[in-house]
Amino acid sequence: YHSYRGDTPDELGFGKDIRVIRHIIKVLDEANQAGLPVCGTWDFENYFSLESLMPQHCPDIIAALQRRARENGDEMQLMSYNNGLVNAHSAREFEESIRRAIHNPNGSGLQDLFGENWFNMVRPQEMTFTPIHLQLYRACGVDSISLYYSALPFNGFSSFVPPLSLAQRYNPLTLGYPGIEESMTLLPCYNVGDLADHLTLRRWVKDLRRAQLALPEPQDLLLLLDQDADDGFWEGFSAPGWLKKRFSTLRGLNGLLDDVQDLDYVEFTTPGRYLQNHPPVGSISFGQDTADGSFDGLSSWTEKWSNHQLFSGLERARILDLQTRRLLQGQEMPEAVQVRLDAAFEARLRLLSTTHFGMAAPVMNLTRERTARRLV
Repeated sequence: YHSYRGDTPDELGFGKDIRVIRHIIKVLDEANQAGLPVCGTWDFENYFSLESLMPQHCPDIIAALQRRARENGDEMQLMSYNNGLVNAHSAREFEESIRRAIHNPNGSGLQDLFGENWFNMVRPQEMTFTPIHLQLYRACGVDSISLYYSALPFNGFSSFVPPLSLAQRYNPLTLGYPGIEESMTLLPCYNVGDLADHLTLRRWVKDLRRAQLALPEPQDLLLLLDQDADDGFWEGFSAPGWLKKRFSTLRGLNGLLDDVQDLDYVEFTTPGRYLQNHPPVGSISFGQDTADGSFDGLSSWTEKWSNHQLFSGLERARILDLQTRRLLQGQEMPEAVQVRLDAAFEARLRLLSTTHFGMAAPVMNLTRERTARRLV
């Protein structure tokens, strides 16, 4: 549900998402039928996709994901109910976005749709994270998280910590912060930018294998590739046949599977299954807010003037809410006032979707920006 496209079921809007996701499912199904035990890990925002758009425009995708979770070992993970820019949420907004992602009255939570076939790891939308989330996630029963550790601008936290060792880059870590008692298990992940840096998945995996065998005590490594499900990368790119044959990455998901299916030291798994028998191999801590995009942190989000205007309106709404509750302290809340407060809270949750602020530079999709202004 990207900020640079509109709200129409065609190639200018979310029609592209539908086309690419159907392709991913088709490739995974065909690979499984051919005996290759590959599986996917899917993270979701609930309100816009699972609750609003998909039941209307592509219910077959929800049914296919339910089937794959049940029969093929695909793993379903949390993001946030509202597609949230979660490090800009208040504690109450944050908690509601996570609890509704698990279960909500409209039936779009992971528990509602997938029963027990989901894992309580969170992959925050746009890798947004701030240290107090260690406490807030644990309060919601979520104890593991995945963030980009990348050598490229599309990144999460690598610039904020000393360089990790090989085993740490491809294994669980304990993420903590001074003064906060709670910690979470962190799984570093990588994107197609890192894949391009290695040219092909086969070269990357073979490099990892050589480094793995050179360790004093060789251990398992998990290469977790994380990329938007609407990315044209999964379908592959238009290029001459000889180039596609030489660089399998150009063939998308099919090319990735061709790259590694004959390597006897490669196994397919999911983050949740890997964590079952692979404890953290180290501990890290960082204090900066993270978000992926151009450079680390929030630079590519805060640089747009429209975001300053929208967020100023959001802050004013929060202050009005606090002032109202303060003025009525010790009194019974009038029903009409509570209705207004509840409506404002719902509007804030929807406004806090990353697609209303969006890192897309230099401007947002105008339809999305108008929606955000109406919500403000």
